[in-house]
Parts: sequence; structure tokens; C-alpha cells
Amino acid sequence: MNLLSSPWAAVAVEAATAAARKLVELHASSARGGQFINAHEDASIQADIETEAAILRVLEERRVTGTFLSEEYLKDGNRPELSPSGGAGLDAGRRVFVIADPLDGSALYAHNLPLWWYACVGIYGEAGEALGACIVDVPRRVIYACDENAAYRSVVDDRMQPSNWSSLRAPAERPLSECWLEIYALKPKYLFQAAEQYRPLVEAFRGIVPNGGPAGFTDCADGLADVYFHYDLPGTEHLSGGVMIAERAGCVITDLEGHRPVFDPEMIERPQLLCATGPGLHAKAMELLG
Repeated sequence: MNLLSSPWAAVAVEAATAAARKLVELHASSARGGQFINAHEDASIQADIETEAAILRVLEERRVTGTFLSEEYLKDGNRPELSPSGGAGLDAGRRVFVIADPLDGSALYAHNLPLWWYACVGIYGEAGEALGACIVDVPRRVIYACDENAAYRSVVDDRMQPSNWSSLRAPAERPLSECWLEIYALKPKYLFQAAEQYRPLVEAFRGIVPNGGPAGFTDCADGLADVYFHYDLPGTEHLSGGVMIAERAGCVITDLEGHRPVFDPEMIERPQLLCATGPGLHAKAMELLG
């Protein structure tokens, strides 16, 4: 397996699993202390801060040089620089962008609903080249990762450590009538948008997975959904590993003009992206979107 021979994929895995492990520890502690009954929002904020800190500790230990673009920091307009001291950094000091969504699913976490919690890390070079990524599905105990060439999957133990990496390839396409669409609909704004603005797309599928963000892409790659429609979400939602992993697993991902997604270091764009397990489904879904 080539995954951990890539220094950037290895860093992404170590950082994402550190965040996932911290999340498990915090949840166990909060549940014992009754915090989810009395202080849902406080528990979520603490988890966001501490999982982000866990990722930064790994980046410091592995001597990563570059810019850290995290959902929580970007809310305040902050873009911390990663500058190891005392000698060259990882990969001869190559500068990179590390995009992190340390706790995707914080609203569900705050509600103490153990569903769709993820720790996500994507690493890009200065020219936007994809170097490595990792997404940990904490409740399901599954981890996805990629290097520059291929995608991988493993189960993880209670310490979030992978035990049996295997190649991740998108499943074969199915008839549209048998397919599941993933589209984010957990908050009222997105629920109404999905049901009203994108009704022709939604109606065409057998069922709906109301999740999205980074894991919408890996859900397609792992066969949990056949098509994922990604819209009106911040840049960290697709650049923190999901697009990178799904593309290397063989999924077809474009914007609504048919262009492949590109890295945006300014993190301004909120693109509409369509991800499918194959080109036929992608074309049919594009037609439904008009």
C-alpha cells in the first residue's frame, strides 16, 4: 500500500485521527458530566476548539510549513502561518495549504446525536496540487484517505487507529430508479432549498441521504450514495479532503458548467458541485439540474 509512504497523506491521517480521538474523549467526558443536557452549544464550541488544536499539534510536530485554513479560524478571518523552527520542515520545507474541518457535524454533536460527525484534513501544494487527505467518520468508525494517486478505506478502533487499509473505488453505476441522492437538508434553510429549488433532482431518486459537506463526496466513493449535490457551503466543506478522496476513488465531480473543482486559496468560492459514482449518472443528474 502506498498511502503512508506519502509524507503528506501520512500527515493528513495523523492529524485527522488526532482530532477524531479528541472528539471521542470530549464526548465521553461531556456525556458523563451531563453537559449535553445543560450546555449543548458550549460542548460543541469546546469540541471545535480542541479538535482544531489537536490538528495543529500534529502539524507542529511533523514540521509542516505553510498556511492553515480551518473553518473555525476562517470565521474570524484568520489564516495562521505554519513555521517550524530549527531546520528545514517536512519535505525539505515545501510550503503547503492545510485545509481542516476539525468537527464537521457540530450541530449534531451539540444535540448529542451520534450521527455524521467527521474530522477532515486536506493538504494542497502552493500551486493547488492535491497532496493528501483524510476523513474520519467517527460514529461509524471508518476512515478514508488518499495520496496523490489513489484512495483508501479502513475501519478504526476506539483510539481512531486504522487497522486494515484497502483500496477505495466507487461502485458501479446503477439505474437512476435504484439510486440514492445525498443533499444537505438538516437545517431548515437547506431543507426548503432542496425541496423547492432542486425538486426535479430530488424526485428522481429512490431515496435521500440528508447529509453533505466533506463526507458527501466520500459517501459516493464508498457506495452510501450514488450522487451527491453540494451547494452553498463554505470552501472548507469540499477542500478539507472530500473532493480529493472521491476523485481518486473514481468519482466524477464537476461544477454545473462541467469544470472540475479547483483549489481556492482565498476560500471565497461556494461552488455548486455534482459528484457521481460514474459518468452516466453524472450526466443524468446534470440534466435534472437544468
